[in-house]
Amino acid sequence: MNSLKERSSFYDEIKFINDSFLFYNLFQKHTTYLKSNKIIKKNF
Repeated sequence: MNSLKERSSFYDEIKFINDSFLFYNLFQKHTTYLKSNKIIKKNF
């Protein structure tokens, strides 16, 4: 029982890291998109 609980918490940590990494990725894409939009608006 104890080992199973430890294992599940380990998977929760991995999931949390994975989710935050995905969120960070989306955030980076969003900011680069905004920057490119500003550049486009300046040029036109």
